[in-house]
Amino acid sequence: THFHDDHISLENLILRHSSEVKSNFPVRIWGAPQALDAIVNEGLPFYRIHGWDGAPNYFSSYEFCPMEPYRAYEIDGMSVTPVLAAHGGYAEGELGYNYIIKNRNGKTFLYASDTGYYEDRTWDYWRTCGVRLDFAVMECTYGDREIEDYAEGHLDFKNLRYMLQRLEQCGCLTKE
Repeated sequence: THFHDDHISLENLILRHSSEVKSNFPVRIWGAPQALDAIVNEGLPFYRIHGWDGAPNYFSSYEFCPMEPYRAYEIDGMSVTPVLAAHGGYAEGELGYNYIIKNRNGKTFLYASDTGYYEDRTWDYWRTCGVRLDFAVMECTYGDREIEDYAEGHLDFKNLRYMLQRLEQCGCLTKE
C-alpha cells in the first residue's frame, strides 16, 4: 500500500533472505514506484551499512514490480488495479495505493487499508471505470473520534460513510 512500517517490514524482508530455507524463485513485491525505490535505495542499504563486512545482497530473493495507478495488472490469475489513496508514505512524493482486486471467481473487492477521503482524480476514476464491487475492506482508524469532513490520512465513522455513499453514487457499490 505504501512505505510505512506497518505495511512493509524491512526486518521481515531481511529475515527471509537470511533464512536457512531458500526458495527457488524470488518473491514479487508490487507497489508504488516511490515506495519500492525507498525500500531499495534507503531502507535495505541501511542494514548493509550498519551490518557486517560482506553483508549479503538482500535483493537477490525479491523482484520489485512497480505499479502505476489506475492500470490493471494480471497477477497470479487475478486482476489488480491500484487507485491512489489519500494517505502518504515515507518516500518523497509518495501516495499510498488502495487496490481493486478481481479474483479468479470473478468477485471484485476493494482493499483500502490506509486512506482518507479520496481526491478528485480517484473519484473521477471510480465514476468512469465501470467496476462493481462485491465487497470492500476499508480502514476506519479513528472510529468514533470525529475528524474534519473529507479529511486525508485516515477515516473516522463519518468519513467512512461519506466514502461508501460516494462509491454508491459512482455506481460501484450497492446496498445489497
